Amino acid sequence: MTFIIQTATASMPSHVRGAYKRIAVLEVDDGLVKVSSISQHAKGLVRIVKVWDRVHAGSSQGPNTNYGRAMNAATAMRDALASTSTQA
Repeated sequence: MTFIIQTATASMPSHVRGAYKRIAVLEVDDGLVKVSSISQHAKGLVRIVKVWDRVHAGSSQGPNTNYGRAMNAATAMRDALASTSTQA
Protein backbone atom coordinates (compact mmCIF):
# COMPACT_ATOMS: atom_id res chain seq x y z
CA MET A 1 0.00 0.00 0.00
CA THR A 2 1.00 3.60 -0.57
CA PHE A 3 0.61 6.57 1.77
CA ILE A 4 -0.11 10.03 0.34
CA ILE A 5 -0.94 13.52 1.59
CA GLN A 6 -3.98 15.22 0.09
CA THR A 7 -5.30 18.72 0.68
CA ALA A 8 -8.70 20.24 0.08
CA THR A 9 -10.52 23.48 0.84
CA ALA A 10 -12.43 23.29 4.13
CA SER A 11 -16.04 24.38 4.16
CA MET A 12 -16.55 27.25 6.55
CA PRO A 13 -19.50 29.53 7.41
CA SER A 14 -19.86 32.55 5.13
CA HIS A 15 -18.95 35.02 7.87
CA VAL A 16 -15.49 33.47 8.36
CA ARG A 17 -12.78 35.29 6.44
CA GLY A 18 -9.56 33.72 5.25
CA ALA A 19 -8.55 30.46 3.65
CA TYR A 20 -9.01 27.23 5.56
CA LYS A 21 -7.77 23.85 4.36
CA ARG A 22 -8.09 20.16 5.17
CA ILE A 23 -4.96 18.04 5.17
CA ALA A 24 -5.13 14.25 5.24
CA VAL A 25 -2.71 11.34 5.30
CA LEU A 26 -4.33 8.57 3.27
CA GLU A 27 -3.48 4.94 2.58
CA VAL A 28 -4.33 4.18 -1.05
CA ASP A 29 -3.93 1.34 -3.53
CA ASP A 30 -0.48 1.02 -5.07
CA GLY A 31 0.09 3.30 -8.04
CA LEU A 32 -2.38 6.02 -7.04
CA VAL A 33 -1.12 9.55 -6.52
CA LYS A 34 -4.46 11.19 -5.73
CA VAL A 35 -8.03 10.25 -4.84
CA SER A 36 -11.15 12.17 -5.78
CA SER A 37 -11.87 13.46 -2.28
CA ILE A 38 -10.98 13.07 1.38
CA SER A 39 -13.81 10.62 2.01
CA GLN A 40 -14.20 6.98 3.00
CA HIS A 41 -16.07 6.46 -0.28
CA ALA A 42 -13.24 7.58 -2.59
CA LYS A 43 -12.21 5.01 -5.18
CA GLY A 44 -8.83 3.43 -4.43
CA LEU A 45 -8.80 4.57 -0.81
CA VAL A 46 -7.87 1.93 1.76
CA ARG A 47 -8.16 4.10 4.89
CA ILE A 48 -7.91 7.64 6.18
CA VAL A 49 -5.00 7.67 8.63
CA LYS A 50 -5.39 11.22 10.01
CA VAL A 51 -7.16 14.46 9.04
CA TRP A 52 -6.27 18.00 10.08
CA ASP A 53 -9.57 19.81 9.55
CA ARG A 54 -10.13 23.57 9.23
CA VAL A 55 -6.47 24.59 9.31
CA HIS A 56 -5.96 28.30 8.68
CA ALA A 57 -3.81 28.65 5.57
CA GLY A 58 -3.04 32.36 5.88
CA SER A 59 -1.85 34.42 2.98
CA SER A 60 1.69 33.04 2.77
CA GLN A 61 1.18 29.32 3.61
CA GLY A 62 4.72 29.37 4.99
CA PRO A 63 6.21 27.04 7.61
CA ASN A 64 5.15 29.23 10.56
CA THR A 65 1.43 29.17 9.77
CA ASN A 66 -1.02 26.59 11.10
CA TYR A 67 -1.15 25.15 7.59
CA GLY A 68 2.65 24.85 7.43
CA ARG A 69 2.88 23.15 10.81
CA ALA A 70 0.10 20.70 9.93
CA MET A 71 1.73 19.96 6.56
CA ASN A 72 5.08 19.28 8.27
CA ALA A 73 3.36 16.91 10.72
CA ALA A 74 1.52 15.16 7.87
CA THR A 75 4.76 14.76 5.90
CA ALA A 76 6.54 13.28 8.92
CA MET A 77 3.65 10.87 9.54
CA ARG A 78 3.54 9.79 5.89
CA ASP A 79 7.30 9.20 5.81
CA ALA A 80 7.19 7.18 9.05
CA LEU A 81 4.29 5.05 7.78
CA ALA A 82 5.98 4.49 4.43
CA SER A 83 9.23 3.38 6.06
CA THR A 84 7.46 0.94 8.39
CA SER A 85 5.38 -0.53 5.57
CA THR A 86 8.47 -1.19 3.44
CA GLN A 87 10.25 -2.92 6.36
CA ALA A 88 7.37 -5.32 7.00
